[in-house]
Amino acid sequence: MFMLTWQFWLALRRPQTQHPVYRRLFARRRRTRREIVESLLELPAELPFDLSPLVRSGWRFFRAVALVFVLPAMIVFTYLATVIFIMAASLVAIFSPLVLPVVNTFFGVSVALDASGKIAEEYDRNTYEVLGASPVGRLGIHWMYVTGTYQQQGTARLGRNGFTIIGIITALVGFTSSFVFTIPAPDLSVEIARAAGLAAFFALDYIQTDVISNLVGMLIPAYLTSQTNTRLIAGGVFIALQATSYLALLLIAFVVLPLLFALLDLNAVVAGIAQPLLALAALYALRAVIIARLWRLIGRELGADARELTALVG
Repeated sequence: MFMLTWQFWLALRRPQTQHPVYRRLFARRRRTRREIVESLLELPAELPFDLSPLVRSGWRFFRAVALVFVLPAMIVFTYLATVIFIMAASLVAIFSPLVLPVVNTFFGVSVALDASGKIAEEYDRNTYEVLGASPVGRLGIHWMYVTGTYQQQGTARLGRNGFTIIGIITALVGFTSSFVFTIPAPDLSVEIARAAGLAAFFALDYIQTDVISNLVGMLIPAYLTSQTNTRLIAGGVFIALQATSYLALLLIAFVVLPLLFALLDLNAVVAGIAQPLLALAALYALRAVIIARLWRLIGRELGADARELTALVG
């Protein structure tokens, strides 16, 4: 159960891009230049004249306009984008314990909504049953949709990766640990444990958010067929699971463990080292149980046995 998190997360990075069903779901045919021009100008398929001179003249005009207006605008836009990114990175560096969970949650909601909605769209097209009857089965269809959708989140994943790396680095150097742990560290070893625990939380939250959001995206369309309802329920379920795990972490780290340490009369250094490590272990265990439960529900609702589930992420 506890290894399922890593198995699923690694499997998400190995989409079956060469599988015929995957290519049918995500491949897009490259249009010819003639098709593009015709679609833009809404011209009939059969033309009595050649468009090549018109295209060449239009392209020359576009390049002239671009040199005068577009390129300066791009330079200004690049400058503004750089300034905004530096400001956002600084914000993440300072408030990463607050910013990164929000970023991960928004990303997870996007993945759950997109994946579940695309699967439900097959119901609207009356193609779900046909795809489900293919050799990969319903489990394979849902899996290909979540892995393909996850891979399509390129820009969002890139920005999230950058923010997470910034958060981990600032946590490791001890820049943000005082923001989370308000009581001063009684010893250098406690400060190191806090920094390492916070950095590990950022990495673990990144990974488990990916896993839970994709599992929710797989599961909800097994119950619902409407795109709107599927997206709403998938987003709501993911947010509920995410909020529950964060709330449990806060309660364990700052209520349960301090009370337990006080009852046991632990040394301040030992308690300070144990607090972030035990809280992180509790979060991992809680989410591992959630992931295992979601995975079993997916297998039951999609008619897959344990062997098929293991083969999918193995």
